[in-house]
Amino acid sequence: MKSGILKILLVAFVSVFICVTVFAATQTEEQENLILKIRARLQEFGWRARYYQSDDTDIWGNRGIGVGGYIVGTPPGTEIPQMAVAPQMLTETELQMLKNEISQSLKTVQLQKEQTEELEYYLSQIETQLAAYKENFEIRGGTTYIVQKNDSLWKIARKEYNDANKWPLIYRANQDKLENPNLIYAGQELHIPQLKIRK
Repeated sequence: MKSGILKILLVAFVSVFICVTVFAATQTEEQENLILKIRARLQEFGWRARYYQSDDTDIWGNRGIGVGGYIVGTPPGTEIPQMAVAPQMLTETELQMLKNEISQSLKTVQLQKEQTEELEYYLSQIETQLAAYKENFEIRGGTTYIVQKNDSLWKIARKEYNDANKWPLIYRANQDKLENPNLIYAGQELHIPQLKIRK
């Protein structure tokens, strides 16, 4: 009798263990697929999502994985010529769609801490660019900039504002000359607006 109960308990335990293992594997696969999907989506626009392995578990959690701090561009000292593709600058609508996609992903899939941090980092970069679409600026008091070879609004904003994410300000101030924020040419004269101080 006791051996029969023990067998039943053992079978139940093994069944539960298998179910938990299968569920965990399915969940891990879903998490990885989501992260890969978002990274691929960013790369469609030439945004290079930087993430790396690190032994510093205090910063990136137990697995030591984290965002490298660059959503566009290449960290200093690791330039790879064949990857030097200018990032695509997105319209306000496109940025909002990307924001919604990442926000929805964060809500629907239970992610590990480092995966959540990675998506939240991408989200913060998108939100910063969206904010620049609404930033107040003044045309008067700004400066003029002559576009150089290999320039992009992203690079110009980094030079002029020390913040590449403020490129929509330059685009908005020059929409009479720029139909597409991704198409600027050497020799073009752009107005760099002065940021309006909020009171």
